[in-house]
Amino acid sequence: PKSGMVECADGTRYDCNMVIAADGLWSSLRKFVCDDGAPLSVGYVTYRGTIDIKQVSEEAGLENVQFWIGPSMHLVQYPIRRGELYNQAAVFKSNKMPDDTDQWGTKEELNQRFSIGCEHIKNALKSIQTNIRWPVYDRNPLSKWSRGRLVLLGDAAHPMLQYAGQGAAQALEDADALVTAYKKYGPLKIDCVFREYEQNRIPRSSKVVQFARDIGTFAHYNGVKKIVRDQILKKHDMYDYEFLKWLYEDNQNDGNRSDTIEGKIERITTLGVEKFSVDASPYWKTLVDQFSPSLGNLLNDGLKICRNILDIVL
Repeated sequence: PKSGMVECADGTRYDCNMVIAADGLWSSLRKFVCDDGAPLSVGYVTYRGTIDIKQVSEEAGLENVQFWIGPSMHLVQYPIRRGELYNQAAVFKSNKMPDDTDQWGTKEELNQRFSIGCEHIKNALKSIQTNIRWPVYDRNPLSKWSRGRLVLLGDAAHPMLQYAGQGAAQALEDADALVTAYKKYGPLKIDCVFREYEQNRIPRSSKVVQFARDIGTFAHYNGVKKIVRDQILKKHDMYDYEFLKWLYEDNQNDGNRSDTIEGKIERITTLGVEKFSVDASPYWKTLVDQFSPSLGNLLNDGLKICRNILDIVL
């Protein structure tokens, strides 16, 4: 088509060069690009709450993000609004999720799941608002974001789990890329605008979608994977952000899931259970070599514990 047209509920019509659908996770326009159905529930639910920063003790860590993790659950805390408020979010996977109702992940289950936490966590839950429940939904990335004069942007194009804190950031990157392409080609070459926009943004945003999923999986591990994860976190320099360079620096190099920490731990535990024996050294070296040298020592510590456990079990 030579132009786009939007008709509102009240009958008002707008003619334009292009229609930008930035209407979020539950986008009503996404289906015109790809009719992939409704967002899918991942079984997790979030409860949020903010309190005045003056009510927070110094022990809470007012300068940093506090991330408390457990099996299929976590609590995150951090200052917001220039240090005026303290935000808290409790997230957990519901064990009572039926297919035909939204009555799951209740405040009663919230309190029950987090009852295993330390006193800090129990006290934090007292400030969490339980009148609003936020179910967590996800969608798989699309290979195309446009059709005709319609183009998707932000969560309408690539909703992502909250674990990477990248939802708004990726929408802003979309807007910048779309404006840049529009300035380059102009209103007479909208097809070129959309093509360049998609080429620049789909690979990167899809990688961020998977990265957010991986962080959630990594944080919510249990069993053997949890042991490996805890050893990595215990010895990792909290100020070493090397693994995030691709996300925050220009000229990022796209990778794949097998190169993420989560992907490598997946291989370790899968291969480990299948191959471990009393003398597992050959497999050990193969697994550790899959990681960068900087993580080798950390993995050795964690994997030795896993090997001892598996030797006993097997």
